[in-house]
Amino acid sequence: MKKIAVIKDKKSIIMLLCMLALFIAMPVCVSAAGSNGKGAKLPAYKQVKKVQVDKEDFQRSLQNALETAGRKASNSCQYKIVIPPGEYVLSHVLTIKSNIWIYAKGAKITIADHVSRVMATEPNKSYKNVRVEGGVWDASRQTGSKQKREMMFRFSHVKNMELSGITLKCKRNNHIIEVSDMNGFTVKNCKISGNSRYLQVQPKEALQLDVATKAAMINCTPYNGKGCHNVLITGNIFSDVSRGVGSHSYAQGAEKNPYTNITVERNTFKNCKGEAIYFLNWKNCSVLKNKIYNAKHAGIYMQDSSRNKVQNNTIAGVGAYSGERAKTYGSDRAGVLMRNVNGSHVTGNQASGCKEAVMENPAGTGNVIKKNKRLR
Repeated sequence: MKKIAVIKDKKSIIMLLCMLALFIAMPVCVSAAGSNGKGAKLPAYKQVKKVQVDKEDFQRSLQNALETAGRKASNSCQYKIVIPPGEYVLSHVLTIKSNIWIYAKGAKITIADHVSRVMATEPNKSYKNVRVEGGVWDASRQTGSKQKREMMFRFSHVKNMELSGITLKCKRNNHIIEVSDMNGFTVKNCKISGNSRYLQVQPKEALQLDVATKAAMINCTPYNGKGCHNVLITGNIFSDVSRGVGSHSYAQGAEKNPYTNITVERNTFKNCKGEAIYFLNWKNCSVLKNKIYNAKHAGIYMQDSSRNKVQNNTIAGVGAYSGERAKTYGSDRAGVLMRNVNGSHVTGNQASGCKEAVMENPAGTGNVIKKNKRLR
């Protein structure tokens, strides 16, 4: 029989023990909850072509600039369309294409009464490297009912898109921003308000992350079922909205995990008619350091989701749903409400003006729930 080699060297034994400990720890690291969704990653262009919009011929000049940029912008040459400071009236939808940067800091754009959608991508096409920065886009003075049912911004099939420093105002009965099939999406330092009058049972998110299916996003072909991935939502203020940020359950035809690597961090939510943050079917996402003042049902609601991190959020004032909404969603009043959530970390959250800081109904498995406080 062959003799089994025995390691007698002390240093070798210590090294083997260290390696074994590291090997044992690896699965824990791989399965850790949460992510660091960094959002859009725009390229370093060799050239940025600046096009100034004519203040005296705003409509025609802006449309011509967009059409020119749509033809000539490329991965090496970005077209920056500058809307100078001033007040303007927009009377038609703006179609956005790849490698375009709309810069409107200091501009106030009032949306004409007949305009339904303000900015959108075209169907049956894919886009990349889109940036919209600055500007007050004001549809709050519109009258009538038709345009109030539409979204102001609606985008699909985009890789790397950034919305920053914009103000969106409206009085609409739908989402304000709706997106699907997004990979690399950033919304930062924006102010979004005005869909709180939605009276149907389901409150509508001001910023809706969706999937590219016919049921969810009609006329946003191709219907490839893709959702939203690598998303960063940070530094925004949502006020007087139905819901703030979120998604619905994915429909038939959607990809298996439609919402991954999403970070919702350091936002402020004020006066929501429903939950401030409402998400279903999220995986490897993080909701961190948000401030929520006055919501219904829950400050943060998550369902059928896994491996997410909800940490260090502050929630003050949560009322209960009543009537048909209570029949559909329940009458709970929680800072964080979890339903069928697994493998997630919910820690360090503070809630006041509610029944419980964190509620699980029904409870999931593998969750870490600790150091959450309910304040009076």
